[in-house]
Amino acid sequence: MSTLMDKNSTLKLKLETGINDKGDATYSTKSFGDINPGLTDDEFLGVADGLAGLQSHTLAEVGRVDTSILTA
Repeated sequence: MSTLMDKNSTLKLKLETGINDKGDATYSTKSFGDINPGLTDDEFLGVADGLAGLQSHTLAEVGRVDTSILTA
C-alpha cells in the first residue's frame, strides 16, 4: 500500500506590475517556498496577505502549490 506524505507548500503571489501597449495588465509572480503544508487555506491566505502588504505592486491572485512524496 502506498503512502502520501506532505513535503512542503509554495506560496505564489501574482502581482499586477503595470499596463502594456494594448492596455492589458501585466503580471509578475513571486514564489515563497517551504511554507508549512499543515496550514489551513485560511491560514495560508493570512500569510499571503501579510507578504502582499510588503510588496510594491498590487496583489492580483494567490496560489498554493502543495508537493507530496509518494512512498511504497
